[in-house]
Amino acid sequence: MNTYKIINITDKLGKRAANYNSTLKISYVDRMERKTMFLKPNEEVYFTTDSLPISLHKFRVKGFVSISDVTDKELRKLRSEEKKPAKVENTKKVTPQQPKSTSRGRPAAKKTTTPSVKKTETK
Repeated sequence: MNTYKIINITDKLGKRAANYNSTLKISYVDRMERKTMFLKPNEEVYFTTDSLPISLHKFRVKGFVSISDVTDKELRKLRSEEKKPAKVENTKKVTPQQPKSTSRGRPAAKKTTTPSVKKTETK
């Protein structure tokens, strides 16, 4: 069994081409069962099979897909990269907010409120 790397290259066609940026419908037979796979523009798929389906041959002749062989070593490397969890770092910096300015470009004056307290005299 061979593994193939299939890339949809319809995004590289001319803008006036009939199949510019189109999703390709790849049909193939898997164990007596017909299956279809949709390949979006600039998307790649790794396909393992004994022989390439006729729909892929047609797309390759028309120039819609790029097909290349993948060795077992490259495939193992790709699978090991998929299993590694991606590190996510928090790079968001917090900056203090500046006071909002008025329409004239001056900073708005802050209003301060003081609690009102009644004083009662005791005799």
